[in-house]
Amino acid sequence: MNYRDDQTISAYQVETAENLRALASRLQAAEARVGNSEADLRIRNQQELDELGWRLKEIETKLDDLANADESEWEARQTEIDAGINQLGQDIENAITLLGG
Repeated sequence: MNYRDDQTISAYQVETAENLRALASRLQAAEARVGNSEADLRIRNQQELDELGWRLKEIETKLDDLANADESEWEARQTEIDAGINQLGQDIENAITLLGG
């Protein structure tokens, strides 16, 4: 998607926010599984999930900041957000798998 107009920006932000909500839901599912772990493992798992949550919030912030990006920044920021969402999604699914999900 190239920088075009406010409507394009808005559509991208809505779609990306929906993707982030889906990832947040998957992260919550992973966090629910942590309670079934042994104490040491539970702490390590919770720390890893906290890191994933922090990364999710970081991407949300970048998405919010995208509204202020000029044309020269738009594509680079969009690429960074998309890559972050893809990697975060993979990492959340890996965490769920490791937690027995």
